[in-house]
Amino acid sequence: MEKYIVNSDLEDGTVQVYTKVGIHKLISDERMAEGGEDAGPNPVEYLATAVNSCIAISAGSLAKANTEALENFHIENHVETKPIVHTKRSVVSKMIIRVSFDGIPKDRKQEFLAHALHVSTVYNTLAKVVEMDVKLEN
Repeated sequence: MEKYIVNSDLEDGTVQVYTKVGIHKLISDERMAEGGEDAGPNPVEYLATAVNSCIAISAGSLAKANTEALENFHIENHVETKPIVHTKRSVVSKMIIRVSFDGIPKDRKQEFLAHALHVSTVYNTLAKVVEMDVKLEN
């Protein structure tokens, strides 16, 4: 089991959040139309980034462990939100994820992607509560 410590601070008088994770620093913000300054991705965009990154890192790790030449690995994630009735809030309702890559024989690509999804911590966590439509493109 791993543990992570993530520290976040809201900048006074703004909607910008400064986060420190280990030696890394991130900024979150909203678009100007939502009251922010668009100085960084918003939380939903970071959520999609986490899903994409975890799937890609899982694929890269599998390829490395099996000494396979994974190339041009690309993920495009279209995130859909839906409003919560009678509130001003919304929830992430669906992620439409398209994956393409080279280097793995065509007859093994789907199996390889399924294995990467199987070992992806963030994907598996979110797939329990958000509809995930993942398709291999090529």
